[in-house]
Amino acid sequence: MTAATRPTEAQPPVRATSTPPGGRPGWTADVVLGVLLVVAAGLWLVALRQTRTGNLDQWGLLAAFPVAWFVALVLALGSVVTGLLSRRPLRDGWMAAHLALVVLILYGTAALIEDAPRLPWVYKHIAVTRYLEANGSVNPAIDIYQRWPGFFALTAQLGEMMGLQDPVDWAGLAEPGFALVDALLVLTLTRALSRDRRWCWTATTLFCTTNWVAQNYFAPQALGYTLYLFIGLMVITTMSRPPGRLGLWLERTVGRVLRARPAVDGAPDDRLGVALGSPALVHRAWVVVAVLGAFTAVVASHQLTPYLILLALGPLFVLGYLRPVLLVVGMGVITLAYLVPNLDYVQSHFGLFSGFDPVANAVYSAVDRSTLLPGAVWQARGTQLISAVVYLTALVGLVRRVRWGGVRSALVVAWLMVAPVLVLAGQSYGGEGRLRVYLFSLPWCAMAAAWAFWPTERAPRLPTRVVLPTLVGVLTALFVLSYFQPEADYRVPRSDVVAAQWIDGQVRRGDVVLTTSPAFPLLVGPRYDNLSLDGSLGDYKRYFPQPLEEQDLRRIAADLSDPGEPYRLFVVFSDNQYRYDTEHGTYAPGELAALEARIGAEAQDRQVYDSGAVRIYELR
Repeated sequence: MTAATRPTEAQPPVRATSTPPGGRPGWTADVVLGVLLVVAAGLWLVALRQTRTGNLDQWGLLAAFPVAWFVALVLALGSVVTGLLSRRPLRDGWMAAHLALVVLILYGTAALIEDAPRLPWVYKHIAVTRYLEANGSVNPAIDIYQRWPGFFALTAQLGEMMGLQDPVDWAGLAEPGFALVDALLVLTLTRALSRDRRWCWTATTLFCTTNWVAQNYFAPQALGYTLYLFIGLMVITTMSRPPGRLGLWLERTVGRVLRARPAVDGAPDDRLGVALGSPALVHRAWVVVAVLGAFTAVVASHQLTPYLILLALGPLFVLGYLRPVLLVVGMGVITLAYLVPNLDYVQSHFGLFSGFDPVANAVYSAVDRSTLLPGAVWQARGTQLISAVVYLTALVGLVRRVRWGGVRSALVVAWLMVAPVLVLAGQSYGGEGRLRVYLFSLPWCAMAAAWAFWPTERAPRLPTRVVLPTLVGVLTALFVLSYFQPEADYRVPRSDVVAAQWIDGQVRRGDVVLTTSPAFPLLVGPRYDNLSLDGSLGDYKRYFPQPLEEQDLRRIAADLSDPGEPYRLFVVFSDNQYRYDTEHGTYAPGELAALEARIGAEAQDRQVYDSGAVRIYELR
């Protein structure tokens, strides 16, 4: 039997009574879905009120969540998977509602149960935002954040518009906010590539349940990533065209090697370059303006993201899949024009390249894994398993897509998956390079993985009905382990934030403030530039093998301060720092408590702040 006469797959019969005209689920299904949504949302809200974060151990929120939280997640996720596997796909509204609840449960829980924004490193971003609010301009001499101020200027303006000038009050909402917007952009991207609703929702679900990198907090990279998805959406929906000769040759070669089927009934619909037509010239001009504006915001906000965008989209313009090529040329000019004035600063403080060994850049980590607790070890294994399963499933999906005739879309998605790896050729990005690679390849990996189940528009078969829910369930379980296990180190008590704000209002330029661990959010206010001479004692502990004494702190302060310049020395002790230092074994048992007791007993020293949970001493 020839390919041209090969019969198409038979669709399973559908009883006329199961759906109304148009193949939509009836009112009974709507009622059931509505009840499930309300029950899952209600259980989640109950779980938020019952979860306590004051005494987390090495398993973080995993041990703190009540049963209601897990039941809510299972119900919401189960509704999404049921919608994917039903004989007729559920209405988009129901799919969106249930998947949005899944996103809120996964990415909003931790942010909503804490009394202050999570992640100690978020507070430096809050400090820069508050600096711009207070001063109205940047000072490039302070740090690299002031040289890439796009995100901070935007958030400062946003806070002023909302009447909330202190981002501490609302920065925690960035996590669920960015997660929801990113999910919407990925869904819209899939709609630009295919009209198969099952595939679109499967890809979006996989994206939402495998983004373990946790980069959607209050940070420039979160904004840059969202704008990357927006730029990809704009160029794919309005600028995709049939490729040039080299692109066509690549398609023929890949199709021949993987034995792609010819376009027959049941073959996939490749919308790239053919479905959307040529928009009006005025429309395209506005799209170009929007793309260049969004890209300029990325360039002014984050150092690495513009290059990841150029690596991903540049070759597609060169091969003719996207046009006009002058657009990517303009993006390159904007990138270089912004880098050149800052090149000397970057080169002298960080180095433009960390090394030209891709393997070393990929495996480099700033974390000493020998000191990890068992919970952290399992968390790391969970992230590795998620990545491995996603990439393997994506590879299967790409092969299936090509073999069913969807060579063009498979080739474009495959390139967008692989392109981020190129950044590791010259940069480890402080150990985060591999995280950025996974993050920027994830939307396209999710699309490719969805093709493993839906290479064409067709009803679900038995293997799909078994494998897809199993895969989604396993990946979600691994995500929960990876995302919520580190919460003991990620949470920042409100008492620490209030103490840090007090420090910001009291210290003068040149003063030295020492904390006992990196868990304390020292840089949080508009005068953070006065606190350039600060440090965590844990960074210096290796130079003092014996238990720390007060004179050791004075030696550290003298080393941090400018020679001959007068300064005041403050030392911060807090309950949360004690917990962090005990779990990570930074100091000998009882060493910090003994040091604080000796400082408190010294006649020349004085306690300048005491909230119970935080104590601050001035050493004289």
